[in-house]
Amino acid sequence: MTRLLVVLLLSALPAAAEAADKDICVHASHNTDYNARPVGPHDIFLANSVGDRRGVRAETTCIHIRPGAVVAVHSQFVCVSQGDPVGVNNIGLPGEQCRIVRLSPFVPGSEAQGYK
Repeated sequence: MTRLLVVLLLSALPAAAEAADKDICVHASHNTDYNARPVGPHDIFLANSVGDRRGVRAETTCIHIRPGAVVAVHSQFVCVSQGDPVGVNNIGLPGEQCRIVRLSPFVPGSEAQGYK
């Protein structure tokens, strides 16, 4: 019984490692495909609203994104990538259009102070 358990666990390890190495793909073709929120003055959090919900941190060219801002993203292709447009509406200020300059996996707790 113990051998069977060990064999099963060892056979599952490559699949788990493969899933962890897989790139995160956030679909943003429609506004219902994803969730977005500010996590810093120039950064946003993006995650799929269904399916794989691992998040990404997107660094943008936006001048200043306030904590309560409404964020919209549109992917040019299937997955959000560098160069995709970002729209930001800071409450009480004019809207801002900018671009994604870098994507990285989101680390929980890495939000700037006041952006949680």
